[in-house]
Amino acid sequence: MSTLTADQALALKALPATEREMCRRSFRAFLDHVMILEPPPGDAVMPWQPWPHLLGAVDALLTHRLIVWLKARQTGASWLVSAYALWMALFKKGAQVALFSQGEKEAQELLGKVRFIWQHLPDHLRDVPKVDNSEELSWADRFSRVVAYPSTAKAGRGSTFSLVVMDECDHHEFFEDNYAAVKPTIDSGGQLLLPSTANWQTADSAFKRLYRGAPGNGFTSIFWPYSVRPGRDAEWLAAKLRESTDPVRFQKEYPVSAEEALAAPQTIMAFSKAALDAMMQETREATAGS
Repeated sequence: MSTLTADQALALKALPATEREMCRRSFRAFLDHVMILEPPPGDAVMPWQPWPHLLGAVDALLTHRLIVWLKARQTGASWLVSAYALWMALFKKGAQVALFSQGEKEAQELLGKVRFIWQHLPDHLRDVPKVDNSEELSWADRFSRVVAYPSTAKAGRGSTFSLVVMDECDHHEFFEDNYAAVKPTIDSGGQLLLPSTANWQTADSAFKRLYRGAPGNGFTSIFWPYSVRPGRDAEWLAAKLRESTDPVRFQKEYPVSAEEALAAPQTIMAFSKAALDAMMQETREATAGS
């Protein structure tokens, strides 16, 4: 059996400190240590998966302050932003992170993902928080915290945040009021993330206006169709559609395009969407031929 040299033993002893410094400098390096929960029939506790669309979002998170993020269901956004929130709190001294969700239960569930990632980190990365409850994780030695809020008209007003995540905000009853209260809290340099599926009941919500207005309004837009998750193709989509009881809602949960996600559902349109689409196509053809 071979034995370690003195240099090798010293390097092995220094490895935790080296890894910690790498994680402090690089969110991507931190993700190599992140475990997530894939409910049955998945693999339960498993490493975070570096799918191409997730790596693209990592670059966006590290580059842009204001992100409006239109997505399909179950594409990995919640776990990614939870890991990002934890990374900020662990390695950015004084970081104040706010997680806004539709209601109190949803806010606690999102913070629960942050907690799950923290609980499954290696010991040399898993600093013990001073506060650990259903509403907050905080670390006294670095004055940082992650706090969960239900999305109400005044929640978060008066605070100053380093990072704000308004998860599934197109479904928040008071999103527009909450946005007006929270946006000034990051205007000194903080970051705002607005990840959401499209609400099938609204045609012109504040979230949809922010998405359509990017980049002219200062936001960077991200769109993830149903197919970004590996294993999803046209056959998968057709099978899931057959299982659905409401094609209108299904289209918003698993959109093929941003236009499909943002389009007003036919149930609340005064005119036939198919007829309007046909007229638009005829207009394009006439314009092209002129």
